[in-house]
Amino acid sequence: MCARMQIWHDDDPIWWDDGVCLMAVYLGYDEGGADDTLLVSAQMTVTEQARKLKRQWRAALGDVEYFHSKDLCNFTSGVFTVAGRDRKQREQLLKDLRKIIHRHLALGVTAKISKKLYDSLTTNEFRSRWGTAYSFSINMLMLCAYLEFTTDRDESKYPWPPIDVNVLIEDGHRHAKQALQIVQDGKNIPKEQRFVNVLTAGLGSKIDNPILQAADMLAYAEWRDISERDSLLNYTLYSPTSHYRTARFECNAELIEEIKKGPEAWMKRKRDHWHNKEHV
Repeated sequence: MCARMQIWHDDDPIWWDDGVCLMAVYLGYDEGGADDTLLVSAQMTVTEQARKLKRQWRAALGDVEYFHSKDLCNFTSGVFTVAGRDRKQREQLLKDLRKIIHRHLALGVTAKISKKLYDSLTTNEFRSRWGTAYSFSINMLMLCAYLEFTTDRDESKYPWPPIDVNVLIEDGHRHAKQALQIVQDGKNIPKEQRFVNVLTAGLGSKIDNPILQAADMLAYAEWRDISERDSLLNYTLYSPTSHYRTARFECNAELIEEIKKGPEAWMKRKRDHWHNKEHV
C-alpha cells in the first residue's frame, strides 16, 4: 500500500490509515519570498507524530478555517476576522499551536535561493534532473531530512541506508506538479545511490493539512526575519529549550556547483555540522 504514488486532493491520504507507514518521515513543504528570492520551507516529523499534530491542530483552530500566516495581523479581513478572533484570541491560538508544534514536529528547515542565480549556473540537462529553483530546493530539503533522521546511526557505516519518506507539497505554486514529478522520479535512482525511499508523494491544500500550515508559518517567519521585520510567529517557532529546531541555509553558488558534481560532496561536508546541531 505504501509504495504507490498519487496526487492527493482529498482530506485523508491513504497513508493516514492505522498501521500504515507510521515510522516513515513525513515532509510538508510550502514556499515564500518575493521577487528573485525564493524560500521553500519543510516541516519534518515521523508520520505517527504528524497524525497527532493533525488531530490536535484542528481542535485548536476551532472555527478558524485554517491558519494563514499573512492574515494573522489583518483585522479587517482574512480567516481570523471571519472567525471573529480579536488580537488576544489570536495570540492565545498561537500559544496553543506553539505547544503542538514543539510537541510533535522534529525540525523545520528553510532553503533560500536566488532564481536568477540558479538559472545562470545550471544547464538544461541539469534542470531536467533537478527542475526549477523551487523543485531543486525541495530536493535539497529532502537531503536535510536524511541528515536529520540518521543522526543516531553508526558513523563508521556511512553512507547509511536511505530513510523512508512521505512527501506532501502545497498545491498552488506553479511548479508544484513538476516538483512532485521529480520526487516521484526518484524511484528510478538505483537503490545504492538513494538517500531517501519515497513511499508516497502528493499535492495537498493548506486547509486540509495542518503540517502545510506549519510550513507556511515557517516560510513567512523566515521571510520576515530576512526582511528585518518582527513577527509574532518567531515566538511560536523558535525555542532554545525545545527538541523541535529550525534551520535555514542558502542554495548559493558553492552549493549549486557541488550538487552539479553529485550531492554526495555536499552531504559529507554538512554531515558533521548537522550532527553537532550547527545546521543554521
